[in-house]
Amino acid sequence: SYIRFREFDASYQIATEQPVSNGYVAKLQFRSVHISKPEKKGDKRNLTVFGLGFDKYYGDYHYFSAIYYNDPRESGRFSIVLSNTFATKKSFLRLGLVPRSDGSIGYFTTLKYHLFLVGYAFTREFDFATFDRKVFTFGVTVPMKSLSKAFKFMKENWK
Repeated sequence: SYIRFREFDASYQIATEQPVSNGYVAKLQFRSVHISKPEKKGDKRNLTVFGLGFDKYYGDYHYFSAIYYNDPRESGRFSIVLSNTFATKKSFLRLGLVPRSDGSIGYFTTLKYHLFLVGYAFTREFDFATFDRKVFTFGVTVPMKSLSKAFKFMKENWK
């Protein structure tokens, strides 16, 4: 689960992923989005999004994902996030499409090489608001073991 705050919204998500069988993992998500600065008059400020999907693992680390999301603004609208992740133990390349029931298609790609992460995404009506988004991602991943050691070091040395 996560809580995310940005300039125009705040969202809380809780999710579970459960291994089922034969390389399948079932996914269930619930997201509550509060839009603090609606872009258009009449836009809803509070949205509830449900996600249901699966991962199918093949090979050692590769997997295909499909997740269905309802569109809380209008009954019957939805998005499906389709992606394939080609992975090794320390790196991956993820390619994805986001077809929507209104006929638009978003897309994304993410590359992680050891500790470094870079990505790009374009999605119309991001998080089911009326915002279109181009997202560039740059990051460094930190293994939890390293983080635990850092906190222990700080606790012992910064008294």
